[in-house]
Amino acid sequence: AYVQQLENSRIKLNQLEQELQRARSQ
Repeated sequence: AYVQQLENSRIKLNQLEQELQRARSQ
């Protein structure tokens, strides 16, 4: 369960970073 939580957190982090870069490029 712990590993799965880490994977989910990593995915959320990646999505946040992509949104951040998108906001910066605008």
